[in-house]
Amino acid sequence: AVLYNQLRPEFVASYAASPGGGALSPDAFTGFGGFDREARALNRAVSEATKHLLGSIVPETCRWLVRAKRSLDNASLAPTLHARGVNLRFMGHMRRVLLRMAESEPNVGDREFANALGHALLMEMVARQMKWDLRSIMRRSTGKPDGAAGQGEALEVIVSQYLALGLSYGGGIGKLGLSGDADVFWDRMRVVLPAKFRCCLTEEELQTTREKGGRRLRFVMSGRSFFRTRLVDHWWLKARVCELVGLE
Repeated sequence: AVLYNQLRPEFVASYAASPGGGALSPDAFTGFGGFDREARALNRAVSEATKHLLGSIVPETCRWLVRAKRSLDNASLAPTLHARGVNLRFMGHMRRVLLRMAESEPNVGDREFANALGHALLMEMVARQMKWDLRSIMRRSTGKPDGAAGQGEALEVIVSQYLALGLSYGGGIGKLGLSGDADVFWDRMRVVLPAKFRCCLTEEELQTTREKGGRRLRFVMSGRSFFRTRLVDHWWLKARVCELVGLE
């Protein structure tokens, strides 16, 4: 894609009208903008706007969700965040704020709700990463760039094998691109997930140690432990992944 990592239009509009804000150039950080004499200033303005989004808007959104006890289900997640100018790719930043709130809020109910919402966002991020994994697997198995499996039955087989590996039912993807056990699956997930959703995992979840007598690093928290303690609703996760890839 030529343009990616864009800011939400809702945020751009509100930022332009806010004190200390201003209009942002659509050519910032693009090849088009490189020909502009003011390119550095335009890029700097977008960087400052992004800092404002992450430093002010994201925490304000988290506080609003917790105070209002506003749950985010599959249907309301994107519209709710987008209306406040927050991209879904910033769910990791939101989880970090929510987990801090879960430790510091004076109200017990707010702490519990913030913790639950943080876990819900983690599950949504994992489900979306699983969707991207499945699309990649389907592209390799079908040779179609859009990842379509051709027949619904073939898609169901791929999804069921993938979920069998990830949700500890046994089996695995084998020749389709992933193999191993649940520990391997979730160790990999903890590597790729922060690349899509920055700040989505805690230091504890990412802590590594060097294997005795070797150079290889491994996670202190096992993959299975991460899966069982963080992704509390396994049936929801399975249903959500199927929904994202178009299976009922």
